[in-house]
Amino acid sequence: MEDYEKIRKLLMKYSHKGVLKVESTGVTLIGQAPHIAPKAWLNYIFAVLNKQQLKELEASLGRQLPTAYADFLQNFSNGLFVLCNEFSLEGLRANYKRIGGYELLQPYDLCFSNVYQRIKNATEEMLFIGSYTWDGSNLYMMNDGTVYYCTKYDATPLKKWGSLTEMLLEEIPRLYSLYDEDGVRLDPEQSPLPI
Repeated sequence: MEDYEKIRKLLMKYSHKGVLKVESTGVTLIGQAPHIAPKAWLNYIFAVLNKQQLKELEASLGRQLPTAYADFLQNFSNGLFVLCNEFSLEGLRANYKRIGGYELLQPYDLCFSNVYQRIKNATEEMLFIGSYTWDGSNLYMMNDGTVYYCTKYDATPLKKWGSLTEMLLEEIPRLYSLYDEDGVRLDPEQSPLPI
C-alpha cells in the first residue's frame, strides 16, 4: 500500500543514527538515542501479525478489529513507537518478560486500554489504539476507520482524522518538528499533543 511506504519513509528519518533489525523477532529499530539511554532507539516498527495471531488478539479483546487496524497490524507493524515512545500504537503483546535484550521488545498491549482500563464513557465501537506519553491521552478508532484523539479519562473526541494513515502522515511530521536532527527534544516543556 502506497501510504504504508510513505509512513515507513517517515519513520526512517533518523536512519542516519543507525538501523537494527532484530532477527529473532523482526522488530526494526531506527535511530540510536544515547542521549536518552545507552540502548535507546527513536522509532520501533514491530513485525507484522499473521492470521492466527490476529485471531488470538481478537479473541483476547472479545471483538473484531476495525478492518483498517487489522490491515495495519498484518501489513505494516504490530504496533509502533515514535520518538522513543513519545507516541505509540498498540498491538499484540506475546509476554511480559522484562529481563533480556532487544529480542524482548514488544508493543503495548491492545487489551490493556480496551479491556483492563477502558475509559468509562467509551462506546462499544471504540477501539483504543494508541497514546501519548506526555499525559496518557488516547487515540481510538471507529469501525469505519476514523481515528479520534481524547484525554486519558474521557472518550469525548477532541480531534478527528479520516483514517489511520491520514493521522500518521500528519502526526509523525508534527512530532518531528519538536525534535532536532539527532532526535533531541528542542523544548522538553512544550506539549507534544495534537491540540
